[in-house]
Amino acid sequence: MPLASYRNAEFLHNEVPGMQVPEAVRERMRKAGGGAAGRKEGVAIAARDARAVVALAFRGRLRNASASSANELALEVVDGFLE
Repeated sequence: MPLASYRNAEFLHNEVPGMQVPEAVRERMRKAGGGAAGRKEGVAIAARDARAVVALAFRGRLRNASASSANELALEVVDGFLE
């Protein structure tokens, strides 16, 4: 799920049981600011993570993975992943 803002990252990290957003990711979101810049950074982070998951799969270090999102930013992640 792409993060939409620093506030979104903090909420997920602090209020959603079992959800952990690493400090480095939260700091990136804080630096990005809000609005379009925050959404763009969230998409970049999600695309980076998707590429890392695929790399693990190709190296045989990952057997199963799934992802889903009702978030409209999901298509931007796919675009970023393909770059």
